[in-house]
Amino acid sequence: MNFKRHTVTAALPYANGPVHIGHLA
Repeated sequence: MNFKRHTVTAALPYANGPVHIGHLA
């Protein structure tokens, strides 16, 4: 279950776009 949750969390920045990726970086 933890792996699935991590996958969803990792997919969020890609769905939100470069803005979220820049925020994480």
